[in-house]
Amino acid sequence: PGANLAPNPLFAATGSQAYGTVATGITIGYSNVTLQNAKVESRNGRLFQTVEAVPTTTANLVTITVALDPSVFNKSAGDMLGYEIDVLMESLDGQSGPQAPTDFYIRLDLQKTGAGKIYATEFASRYAALTDPVDAHVSYKVKMPEASSVIGVAQIYLKYQTDAFTGYRIGVGAPRII
Repeated sequence: PGANLAPNPLFAATGSQAYGTVATGITIGYSNVTLQNAKVESRNGRLFQTVEAVPTTTANLVTITVALDPSVFNKSAGDMLGYEIDVLMESLDGQSGPQAPTDFYIRLDLQKTGAGKIYATEFASRYAALTDPVDAHVSYKVKMPEASSVIGVAQIYLKYQTDAFTGYRIGVGAPRII
């Protein structure tokens, strides 16, 4: 129970990038790929920020960062912070499957206003062949190691990297922060 503390919780606010529409508060990073057709879309009743990546060489990667606002958490040391987010990955042809990653994780980063990261949780990497699509639900409850008033940066960070040349679509669902 509780209120969704995620800024832009339904991806209602968006902006335009050269490769498509991106929800406010989301940054998409990439290397060795061409991005295209970014959009906020409904999949199975859930909202996702998706983007298509067409690899140009090996060691291609896409990162999606969802910025959070720790000033609204109102948590003290020892309080629980819950978050959940969905991850979507699929091949562009809908058949070949996303290629096995060389690095794939999702984590919650909390960083002090001064210096130092105080918490990071990681979604289990998948280093085997992936089914098409990957539709994963990630949720954690975090006992706050320090009060939210000392957290300067809070973000959910997804990274997918592969050496394959198959195009893929990757996305994150609208986060729920309680």
